[in-house]
Amino acid sequence: MNAARWTRLAILIAVSFALGACSTLGFHKKDKAAGTPPSAAASVPSAEVVPGPMTKEQVASELRTLVTKEIAAASRDDRNTVERRRPYYFKQYAEYPASDEVAIDFQERDSRTTPYSAEVNLPKVRYATRLHRVREEAATDQNFLRDTGNETISFEFRNGRWVRLGSLFHAEKVEENVNGEWLPVREEVKRTVAAEEQNSEGWFGRTWSAITGR
Repeated sequence: MNAARWTRLAILIAVSFALGACSTLGFHKKDKAAGTPPSAAASVPSAEVVPGPMTKEQVASELRTLVTKEIAAASRDDRNTVERRRPYYFKQYAEYPASDEVAIDFQERDSRTTPYSAEVNLPKVRYATRLHRVREEAATDQNFLRDTGNETISFEFRNGRWVRLGSLFHAEKVEENVNGEWLPVREEVKRTVAAEEQNSEGWFGRTWSAITGR
């Protein structure tokens, strides 16, 4: 009887010891897993590539690329598109025959918002119909007058890109197509877009002279 009691007691002690050992090992593994530091690659945040300030050469190169694109876009313009400048309707398109003669006057400024400015001068040929008060007449008009001269386009570099401010076209000669030959336009020809612009400036000049007495 005593032997049986001692045997059961020994078995209970052995089982208790085994359970305690398993519990201790389990908590040890859990603590070890929880305390494992993340890998070095995961702990380092991914670096963002921040572009540095553009050099003067890069800025000038972007302007040349922009001008090249504008010249290419002009060659794809629809020549039958009717435009409106109240109260007139007309059609016009442009060509840049010598894109290799583009001259760029590039200037640096003491300004953070607009550190650069530029004026681009290039040969230009503008074709425009006469002005019409009726849209249908402008749509069917295929008699274009040809203005040959130079265009000056102004740009400013803002917020990392070039912005076009405006342009001024100076026509050196105006011609009309007579029997397949371009001849100087006659004085009695009806007004064109270019003539209308010149007349507007003349009217403003005369008005300003009347006000100022100059």
